[in-house]
Order: sequence, then C-alpha cells, then structure tokens
Amino acid sequence: LECPTLLDPSLEEMVRRLSSPARDIVHDLFLSQSGSDDGDDVELEIEEGATGNRDDISEKLDALTRLFSAWYAVSKVRSRKRVQRLLPHEAADVEPVLVALRWFG
Repeated sequence: LECPTLLDPSLEEMVRRLSSPARDIVHDLFLSQSGSDDGDDVELEIEEGATGNRDDISEKLDALTRLFSAWYAVSKVRSRKRVQRLLPHEAADVEPVLVALRWFG
C-alpha cells in the first residue's frame, strides 16, 4: 500500500534541509568562478598549482550531486510539482544555478 501523502507533514523540512546546503554550494562555486569568467563560456577553471582547491571543488560537486539525487528521490515519491513549490525561488539564485547547470550539462 503506497501512501506518498504520509511525507507531507515533514516534506517542507526535508526540502529545506536539502536546498540550504545545495544553495550554499552553488553560491560558493559561483563566487569562486566570478573573477575568472569571460562571459562567453563558463567552465570550471582551476589554477594549475592549486590541487587543494581542485579537491575542494570536486568535493563540492560530489556533494551537490548527492543532494540532487536526494531531491530526485523525494520528487519521485511525492511528485515534482509538490516539491518544486517548496524550493527557494529568489532572484539572487538564478545566475549561480544556471552556471552550475552548465557544469553538469
């Protein structure tokens, strides 16, 4: 017996706990790239001698992938529209999210 409505009382908290770290990671990655962006093509550029920085960015992208996977699982159980309404929708998030999507695309 499937009852996706059983998630409703805790759905908002679950989405908030997933979206907050994802938002922080996307903004951190965007700010780290904002100085090296030429406006035409957005790539994740890392200085050649900065292996610590490369590891940090790789860890952030891995964490972001895991958060996206969790979002996907929740949206499969409770529907994309239901979860989408609970996601943050601030104008300040648009450009960093578009840049992050280009990295994954």
